[in-house]
Amino acid sequence: MFASLLLALLASQGITYDATYDCGPGYATFTVRECAGAVCDVSYANPGQATRRVRLNRSQIATAITRGCHPAKSAQAYRDEAVRYEARANALLHPHPAAPVAPVAPAARIARVAPAGGGLVLGNYECYTYSGGELESAMALNFTLFGGGGFADASGHRGTYRYAGGMVTFAGTGLGGHRAKYTPGVPHSNNPPHITFLQSNGDEGDSCDGVG
Repeated sequence: MFASLLLALLASQGITYDATYDCGPGYATFTVRECAGAVCDVSYANPGQATRRVRLNRSQIATAITRGCHPAKSAQAYRDEAVRYEARANALLHPHPAAPVAPVAPAARIARVAPAGGGLVLGNYECYTYSGGELESAMALNFTLFGGGGFADASGHRGTYRYAGGMVTFAGTGLGGHRAKYTPGVPHSNNPPHITFLQSNGDEGDSCDGVG
């Protein structure tokens, strides 16, 4: 009974129990084995090192997942996700059905995902910030990019953005006047599209990952 409740709790927090999480090239992998209260027993391995058992707070695991650690998938699974995301992006750009086209190999479709919307991956971006040495969600900064240079902030208020030279400049809403650096990627992969706000002195500040 307790085990069933624990699995349900982990699932409600977005944590997959007893699955290997891949945090991307050059980063650690980990597997959540069991939890007692707020602390979990985890198998953890840094790149090139042997796996070891560590104790992590459930909040630390949730933060790692928010930052981009996902249960390991096959390359084909990532390609399939990229194709599905492209279809959603094209639907935003072209709401009217287009004429049928011949099937295209998945690898060729992936190459066209990043250029959608003038170089930016469109859709929802979830933001986070560092506080007290830990990564925390910054939901008030979340926003959605639309085709044609429009966006909506976390409250649904509309503004515009301009993208040039790898930089995004926002106008309107509370994000107005902010500049951010854009790094291309594929949503729901270990390397999602990434927008990092720049502070007035040019240092990098809060960041947001594209989740489609």
